Amino acid sequence: LDLSLPKMSGEELFEQIRIKYGRVPPTVVITAVQDGFKRMERLRGAWFLAKPYTLEQLAESLDVAASARSAA
Repeated sequence: LDLSLPKMSGEELFEQIRIKYGRVPPTVVITAVQDGFKRMERLRGAWFLAKPYTLEQLAESLDVAASARSAA
């Protein structure tokens, strides 16, 4: 999930998913915005990955999120 989406913020999308489905699947927040980590704190259960990142960092974040989903 990117915090800077064209028509709504990532936070708004995260909340809409939670309202519609009652929960949000494990989510990796990817952003280049200055206050990204602070904004991400409102997204309970999400992981944060700052741009720029390597493919290895992305793969690791996705593995962590997928593991959390399997454990839930």
